[in-house]
Amino acid sequence: MSWYEKAVDSFTRANENPLANGVWSTAIGSGAQLSGNRVGAPGASAHHGSLHSVSLGNDQYAIFTVNAVANTNYDWLALRAETAGGLDCYCLQMDGGTPTTFYITRFTNGTQSTLATLSSKQSRVTYPTFRFTAVGTTLSADYWNGSAWMNFGSVVNSALTSGKAGVGCYRGAGGGYYQYNWSVGDDQAPAGGIVVPVL
Repeated sequence: MSWYEKAVDSFTRANENPLANGVWSTAIGSGAQLSGNRVGAPGASAHHGSLHSVSLGNDQYAIFTVNAVANTNYDWLALRAETAGGLDCYCLQMDGGTPTTFYITRFTNGTQSTLATLSSKQSRVTYPTFRFTAVGTTLSADYWNGSAWMNFGSVVNSALTSGKAGVGCYRGAGGGYYQYNWSVGDDQAPAGGIVVPVL
């Protein structure tokens, strides 16, 4: 299949609290924040996240790059998200430990549960760019090794079938801002759409 890029945000601009720029809305907590050209949140022992306004087909991907993450922090990408009764979405989440542990999770009315715990053999220091995909009922995690996307885990879940994409984090006492170079797309070809190579 081919992917088509639908929205990009490098987060290279003035600070925002919460994330805004005319296209972001708060999904959980006080929303993700932008500080020093990175997205995160202050220390609050809570989840904070935002959704992008772009409309997507049911099969979706999201990509971000993450630099150093403190041990008490988690960063996540969200797909098939909506907020009618509290945040519902799928997430690819990474912790700040060494080695990094990754999870595919689901938010249900703002409460997060783990669907799968993934291998931590890939290094977010060496390979800091990650992709989360939702294709049919399959949720998959990949990292970019410099020349190709490499899968490191997947899980099947049929609860959520459509929605928007976003970013978020859980911040412990220290807080922090680590995410940048976010992009999102789907398998629906627009006029002049950009094809993104996949495995």
